[in-house]
Parts: sequence; structure tokens; C-alpha cells
Amino acid sequence: MHASSITIPQFVQEIITHLHTHHFQAFVIGGCVRDSLLGEKPKDWDITTDATPKQIQAIFAKSYKLITLGERYGTIGIITNAAAGICVEITTFRLESSYTNSRHPSDVAYTTDLLQDLKRRDFTCNALAYNPYLPALHHPDSSAPNSPLQDGAQKVDSSAYALYHRYMPYICDGVCDYVGGLADIATRTLRCVGDANARFSEDALRILRALRFQAQLGFSIESSTQAALFANAKKLSQISAQRKQEEWSKILCAKHITSTIIGFGAVWAEVFREFAKPLVALDSSPSAQILTTLATLESINKNPSLCMDSIESIHTDSALSLRLSLWFYALDSSLEQATSSLQALGYKSRIISLCQTLLSHANLPSHQSLESTRILARDIGLDSLALVGEFIALIYGKHYATPLAKHLATIRTQKLCYNLATLALNGDDLTAIANSMDIVLQGREIGRLLRTLLDEVICSRVPNAKDTLCARAKELIQASLN
Repeated sequence: MHASSITIPQFVQEIITHLHTHHFQAFVIGGCVRDSLLGEKPKDWDITTDATPKQIQAIFAKSYKLITLGERYGTIGIITNAAAGICVEITTFRLESSYTNSRHPSDVAYTTDLLQDLKRRDFTCNALAYNPYLPALHHPDSSAPNSPLQDGAQKVDSSAYALYHRYMPYICDGVCDYVGGLADIATRTLRCVGDANARFSEDALRILRALRFQAQLGFSIESSTQAALFANAKKLSQISAQRKQEEWSKILCAKHITSTIIGFGAVWAEVFREFAKPLVALDSSPSAQILTTLATLESINKNPSLCMDSIESIHTDSALSLRLSLWFYALDSSLEQATSSLQALGYKSRIISLCQTLLSHANLPSHQSLESTRILARDIGLDSLALVGEFIALIYGKHYATPLAKHLATIRTQKLCYNLATLALNGDDLTAIANSMDIVLQGREIGRLLRTLLDEVICSRVPNAKDTLCARAKELIQASLN
């Protein structure tokens, strides 16, 4: 673990340079520093500075598109690549303040001292600030190699030394560590900054963030931090459903989910209240089904290609629904309980619908015929049925879902009819046939006839050929008149 592993992208360096040019401090901060030190590629880059939001806007407004939604909390977003959706958030150094509703600071006060800002952050591993030009400031004379104070230097001007000098006792290779974050990363320990009880009491969302970091990073939660986490768990009721949903979805896709669930059932009981009793029991006697499911989740999160149909992106609706359904299946949830829980967490209707489909087909028999597979595809859709195959394969093993997978492949490769869209006859054709017989068909009658023809094709009573279907349609229309 070394600061040399922190490679700041050019677009982030340009922002830092702009701030330096205007005589402001600038550091990359938080998760991007932590992930870089762990050898992971950061998903986002955040910057902290002593420039106020108004000053940030004045510096960058002419060159970048800005997002000012977080201005009241000291944050301005800078769009560096709109096409790629890249936004760098710049936040002004802030002081500790009181919080309301266990979530938001009641007031925001700025400071020019980075150390004060680091003291207010949630966890030590997230309270690391990095500036690649700081090592040279140990030699504030123009003759020092690579000194930012040399004539013509582009990165940091002469005012930088005075601004940064106060941090030198806490700087190692450009990383400012005021709260012991480097040591905790080295031992993979998650620890609150300062008083853990105060941190969780200020913002209860930090409870779920702690569990997410444990699940994603494989860290162990330090004892006093863990004790405070349990002591403040009931404050999760004050957190919005959307925030809880976001954290839970990320945890479900994490590589170390087991350690975040087992032993923390009392916390999860505050999130999934319909399942409070079985969740609390996780802390003493987790069921074999729970342990097996968590092991399955860890396996597919580490290697998504283990899914039969290779759902590579764990961030798609299908992949998330698969993981949510495994969770509710492990809890032995009824369809009604799962639906209620998903709605309470504010999941969108498509996610809820997919989970309902998966859970309602969890006991699908292994030996499906091609005909029954086509009927299922008619009822729930081919893609949803493929996801059901993934679901039962993860529950019972790939061998259990192999017949279904083979039939799905046959339907696709042979382009077999399984729904109205793949039927060789449509509503306009039926209308034309009826008109040729001097008959007017209503929309409801057309729909009924199409469904009848589809069922006959699926059951191989008639081939999916337009001429044959037209003849059969005439027979059905004539029969309806008798």
C-alpha cells in the first residue's frame, strides 16, 4: 500500500490545477484515495478545497457545466465529460455541526483548515486526503528537485507552501492522514472518526454505509464502532426508503456479504421489519438455507459468469432482481411479504414484478416439456423465463435447470412461436378474413381468436404458417356464428 498507487486522471488534475492557480488548496478525498490504496480502480473522484461554493462556481462556470443541487451543503458538481456521465464533486472544507433527523446537518460552516474537515468525516479509511504535489513542499526552496515553487511551475504557486505547511506532520507521500486511516486500511479495519456513537447519532445512514463498506471491502468493524452501530440501529427508521434501498442494493452485489448479514441480524430487522424474528435469529443460529444463499451470492458477485446465462453486469434490473429474490427465498418469504418489503423500500415496479415472477416460479419442476416451456414463455415472456432458469439453477444447481435451458435455446434457435408477436397471423389479418365473410369482429373477439390460434400453434395442433392459420381462423369464426 503506497501513495504511488494513486493515479489521478488528467481531468481531475486539471481541476486541482485550476484551484491552485486561484490560490486555493485542493485534495482528492475519500473513497477514491481509499480504493486506490487498496489497488482498486475508483468509480468516482471527489475533491475537497478551501474555496467556497460561490468561489468554485466563479472559477469553473465559464469552462464547465456545473451542478449546484448540493450547494447548501458545500458541494458543486463539475461535468467534465457529459457523454460519459463523468461528474467530479468539489466540496468546501466544513466544520463539525449539529444534525437534524439523524441525517442532515442543521447548518453548514466552512473552514480553511483541512484537518477540521477530516475530523467530521464518517470512517477513518474515508478521511484521507491526497495531493500529488505535496511531497515537494517539504523543500520550499526553488532549488529543490521538482519543487512546485520553481519559476514557471504549473501545479502549485508560492502561496501553496503557506497553505499546506500546517499539514506536514500528518503527510506521508502526499497523503494527509490526521485520523489514522492509513493504519486502518493496512489492517482492513473499519473505524469511525472520533466518537462512534456521535457519528451514528448524527447520521444514521452511516450504519448502513458501515455494513456496505464491510461487504464491499472485506473490512472488519472495530469493536467500539460495532457497539455504537447496534446502539443506534433504531434510528434507521428516520432514514428515507430510497437511501436504505440504495445501500441494500449495493450490499447484495458485494463480495463479502456473509459477514455483513450474519451477526448483524438485529440491524437488518430494522430495515426488513416483516422479517424481524428470523433476522434476529441470524445472530445466534443462522439456518443452512441462509448460509447457502449467502455463499451463492458471494460466488456470483465475485464471478458473474457463474450464472448460466452469464448476466455480466450486476447493476441491471434482472441481476438485482435475481439477488433480491434469492434473499427473500432464503428468508422463506411469502410472495405477499416480499412484495410488501420491496414496496416499503421504494423499489421500482419493474424490479418488484421481476421478483414476483421469480419467487412464484421457485418450485418450477425440473422436467419441462418443450410445449410447457413455450406456454410459460407465453405467460411471462422469454427473457423472464430465462431469468427463472437462472434462479432455480442457483437454488437447486445447474443440473436442475438444464432441461429448461435446452428448451429455451430451441425456441430461440428455431424461432418457434410462443407469443402473439411471433404468431404468423395478426389482428389486421383476422379483420380482413372477417370482412371477406361479411362479418364485423370487435376488438375483444379478435383478441380471443388470436389467443386461441396461439394456443393451437404452441400445442402443435396447427403449424405457424399464415395460410394454415387463415383457414383455421375462418373455421373458428364460422363456428362462433353457429
